[in-house]
Amino acid sequence: MRERKNTWLLNAAGTLLAALCGVSGLHAASTNIDVESLQRIPYKGDKGVQVVFVRYADQNWTEVDPTSVLATRDSNYKEVCFEGKFESFIGPLGLKLTGVDGTINFEDKGKRKLAPDLHPLDNIWICGTLQASKTGRGQDLLIYEMAKLPPDSQRYESKFLTLEATRNVAGLIELGNRINQNLGNSRSMGGMIGFERMSGLRERAWKSAIEIKEKDMRADDPNACYEIALLYRDLLKRNNNYRQWVLKTLELNPDHANAGKDAEQFFGMVRVGDKWITKQEHKERNDALLRDTAAAVQLDKDKIRLRNERLEKEISERTVTLLDFQAALRTNDPAARVGALTSLGDKVKDCLDQNFGLAAVDILANINDDAAILPGLDRAAKSENRDIRQLVYTSLAWRASLNDSASQSAYDVLAGALKSEKEKEPAAAAARALSELGGKNAIAALIAGLDSNETAVSDALIEGLKKATQQSMQQKQEWIAWWSANKESIPVKGPEHAGAK
Repeated sequence: MRERKNTWLLNAAGTLLAALCGVSGLHAASTNIDVESLQRIPYKGDKGVQVVFVRYADQNWTEVDPTSVLATRDSNYKEVCFEGKFESFIGPLGLKLTGVDGTINFEDKGKRKLAPDLHPLDNIWICGTLQASKTGRGQDLLIYEMAKLPPDSQRYESKFLTLEATRNVAGLIELGNRINQNLGNSRSMGGMIGFERMSGLRERAWKSAIEIKEKDMRADDPNACYEIALLYRDLLKRNNNYRQWVLKTLELNPDHANAGKDAEQFFGMVRVGDKWITKQEHKERNDALLRDTAAAVQLDKDKIRLRNERLEKEISERTVTLLDFQAALRTNDPAARVGALTSLGDKVKDCLDQNFGLAAVDILANINDDAAILPGLDRAAKSENRDIRQLVYTSLAWRASLNDSASQSAYDVLAGALKSEKEKEPAAAAARALSELGGKNAIAALIAGLDSNETAVSDALIEGLKKATQQSMQQKQEWIAWWSANKESIPVKGPEHAGAK
């Protein structure tokens, strides 16, 4: 019965192996095969599955996972090879791999005797032919060649040095994955010789791959940053580095979908504008903003309260203050009189009480003293109160019309004030007053005021120029050019001469 079974096995093996290119029968097990140097050919198989062909004995052997392939009832590839860890010989022809269920047999006892000397957990490489299992479940493997491999630490260390020297990122990651798989298997196998050394080599392989990617990547490439983030997370389990590279990705591209999702889900971050911050930082910012807003509101309330208190005080002291200034202005000391006029102009500039300001401007306008215009009305023209400024402008135009020693000073002060004016109404009042005066000096003041940066002010002054000159230009530059060409021929006085060229 055994002889009949062996005859059937040999015939089946012969039939299968006849299909192999150049392979005519089972070889003896060998210890001299340099498995690492065998040519490996990547190939995309059915449904895009990546497979690797190992070239040996003029034949392509498909690299497989023995556990899965022996459990299937059929396979697309019959000639296969794989690595495993020897556990024991079973009976006269069988061989058991650690962690692998399935039948693996030598052809006969003679082939079995040629197998290398093996001990549990030794690494071996097997190539052979798959055939349907006699039990009807899965497949069996008939050994074509077997080689004993060096210890894991020796093999992987050598491979690591080669891959690192050639800066092979994919190879280093794959090496680390392969070591990691062996380490995982070793736990279920009862341990591995040099476990700690292999763990360190796995970390070195992955770390070297990541460092090479970091050095080779473009500094402005967010996708490359995110790839590195995932390598730190998935391989080295370094969450700090993972977070660092996710945030670097988002610095380069705040809209990066995957990095943004990771920042939200794993790091508790939120996007504010183009920045990503932690929820705690966001809360602290909002709290600070609320505090600042409340403080600003309170500050505004305090300013309003203090302003109202000051206004009430100024109103209550208005009469006394005006009387005090009038008394000071009656001095016969010229220097003291200039000082009093200057102080009164400053008081108008800074006062909140509009009625005091208007009364004080009227006092300054009616004092026959050059200092009442400069510095008096010149200081008053800087008031923040629009109505006070408007009265100052019309008072300066009236003083200019008196044709006394202070007239030119009044024109000059008014021209300077109009350059700084921000509102239309005071400028329009000044323009009407100057246009009624007419003459070269009035027109010169209006032209000077066109230096204002406010369009409304310029427009108001242009209306005054039209009335004073009977010209119809609309643009500021047109008036400036007209003035440059005609100013020498314009009479100093009189609206009757306005518009002369």
